[in-house]
Amino acid sequence: ADTGSVDTELVFGTDLRVATTDGTVSAVAGQAHVYTIVVENTGFANANGVAVADSFPLFAAPAGPGFTSGSVSWQCRAFNGACCNSNTSACGLTDPTAPVFTDALAGSVDLPAQSRVEFTVTGTLDPRATGTLVNQAAITVPSGIEDPITENNVSVDDDTELLVQPGLRISKQLRSITDTNGNAPFTLNYRI
Repeated sequence: ADTGSVDTELVFGTDLRVATTDGTVSAVAGQAHVYTIVVENTGFANANGVAVADSFPLFAAPAGPGFTSGSVSWQCRAFNGACCNSNTSACGLTDPTAPVFTDALAGSVDLPAQSRVEFTVTGTLDPRATGTLVNQAAITVPSGIEDPITENNVSVDDDTELLVQPGLRISKQLRSITDTNGNAPFTLNYRI
């Protein structure tokens, strides 16, 4: 009987992916706004030192979509043994980390097989902001790990239309009381 053989190279790999969403199609300029960035390892090999980057959209005068610089912070939660920071012993903690105030997310995470980290980004949209708010996060796979699906290493743009909300206010102030003869009626003068 004839026999044959096939050589197949086995590659050490796992599918890493990133997604970002604010869960809405519109937001109000001048209000708080929240993004969630999820970085996950859907495969069965550990991936340590996965770089995560997101330059948060900032307002640029005279107009443009974005957060007020200095108002943006992020917190991280880790699941199934993942670490919000590489080479740390505090892993798998589902309680959020302390807020980090910065205009960009840049760091690295450790992702065991079937684990994820979630970043919650919170900031105030500049009240002068107009247009469409766009956010995108990206990950870089560490050397030595093959990622078979690289298309999901950059999140799909999250587009959010900014709505301008007028800041209307009213006040009423008593300016004077006029008493012409010492008896009622009096004349009240208001400024509205």
